[in-house]
Amino acid sequence: MSKDKEVMLNHEIRANEVRCLGDDGAQYGIISRSEALRKAEELGLDLVLIAPDAKPPVCKIMDYGKFRYQEEKKKKEAKKKQKTIEVKEIKLSVKIAQNDINYKIKHAREFLKEGKHVKFRVFLRGREMANPDAGKVVLERVWPMVEDLAIRDKPPMLEGRYINMLAVPKK
Repeated sequence: MSKDKEVMLNHEIRANEVRCLGDDGAQYGIISRSEALRKAEELGLDLVLIAPDAKPPVCKIMDYGKFRYQEEKKKKEAKKKQKTIEVKEIKLSVKIAQNDINYKIKHAREFLKEGKHVKFRVFLRGREMANPDAGKVVLERVWPMVEDLAIRDKPPMLEGRYINMLAVPKK
């Protein structure tokens, strides 16, 4: 079977006896595979294996093309309703000047107004790793500049060579 086709149809079904259901909800009971195939052909529909693990396996007589179309439609509809969260990253350093902070905060405020999450990162170089509190101090200086627009999701935390802080826009 191919990857996109996960169900068995018509002559691919190997069970000798199947529990057969109609497209309209009619139950044909436990019948032979050949009889189920004959009924499906009479109605101009497909015999689809819907529960292969049941004893006996359950098959349904339906229009498989229409069924697949409906499933694809449902998936697309669910995808439309999903909301993706965009996280923007603002990189800072321990020795950053105040005017550079102001410039980066201007961008962070724009992102927050657009409803995007903002991750502030302070990269610790070389000997700065010995004193990670210096990076936390930078983030504590930054926070008052955005706290009117954001909620602090994560306080400043050391992760590897970075000290990260996540700001989420207020509702």
